[in-house]
Amino acid sequence: MLPKYRRDLVAKQKILKGELSALQPQSGHCRIEVSRQEIFEESYRLVMKMRAKDLRKRLMVKFRGEEGLDYGGVAREWLYLLSHEMLNPQYGLFQYSTESTYTLQINPDSGVNPEHLSYFHFVGRIIGVAVFHGHYIDGGFTKPFYKMLL
Repeated sequence: MLPKYRRDLVAKQKILKGELSALQPQSGHCRIEVSRQEIFEESYRLVMKMRAKDLRKRLMVKFRGEEGLDYGGVAREWLYLLSHEMLNPQYGLFQYSTESTYTLQINPDSGVNPEHLSYFHFVGRIIGVAVFHGHYIDGGFTKPFYKMLL
């Protein structure tokens, strides 16, 4: 039998899956064009202007200066590269946990950046986009962090 804290997490995951399956993807496209060099700041400016329901539309991502159509691979790459940047401990939002250098937790000193709450809102939106569209991000969090998210 699983310990109570594990059962709670499993139950919360089931609830989330049920709620996600009830949400219908919106018709149309969510167009995002950014440069690879400024992926974090440009994505931040674009995504924070969008309505939540627009983020449930099919992602159509283009890297500025590159040719190609997005059949899912470019959006997947954008989320992966963006998450690598936004979860980088050098930005001060997250830090590696004391348990592992593979898991992240919120940096208690993140407030040194006056925009930190807006950036956390952005991080939440990007994680939500990744979960909704079934893509991975480049990073993992501590169990308490996942429990707070759920």
